[in-house]
Amino acid sequence: MRKLLVAVLVIAGIFAGRWAGNAVTQNSQLADPGSVKAETVEPVKEQKLTVFNSPKRLSIPKINVLSDVEEVGEDEKGNMDVPKKVENVGWYKFGFKAGQKGSVVLAGHLDDVNGDPAVFWDLNKLEAGDEIILTDEMGKEWTYVVTRNVTYPYDQFPLQEVFAKDDNAYLNLITCEGSFDQSSKNYSHRTVVYSKLSK
Repeated sequence: MRKLLVAVLVIAGIFAGRWAGNAVTQNSQLADPGSVKAETVEPVKEQKLTVFNSPKRLSIPKINVLSDVEEVGEDEKGNMDVPKKVENVGWYKFGFKAGQKGSVVLAGHLDDVNGDPAVFWDLNKLEAGDEIILTDEMGKEWTYVVTRNVTYPYDQFPLQEVFAKDDNAYLNLITCEGSFDQSSKNYSHRTVVYSKLSK
């Protein structure tokens, strides 16, 4: 048994810039990468029969995403870090691995500092039944199927649902959405695409 450190997500460090509800004005502001703390959750049963590896590549055919996966930990403030490149996604390296029973979580930017599309610009187009392919460091492909696409207000983000659900093998993709607050350098909403490992 071990205790799993997960990111308690507020993810102020992801770019957004298109929708408020379903329509947001573009802006070229870079959000302050803070407000993601690590905390201890309930013990997770060890999965001893299969060796799981770190994710290294993400493919989403429907929205033409083919991205490298950066391992991210915590910044100097103890917050979950974000991918350094806007064309990449970030995987919290203290979380679940590719194919593992539990919630694999990847975060990606929506746009860059100029307001141009980044890796998850079209994330809101994914629907139930769409496929997401995660390739691990050994080259094994894991195919997940989207179950739902949900947008949450920033202060109502369901932490346990996104990071700590472990009754099956899940992959959850996160990006920012909504209006940008100049004073807080934060966005009003977060979009989460939930998916489940295909049998």
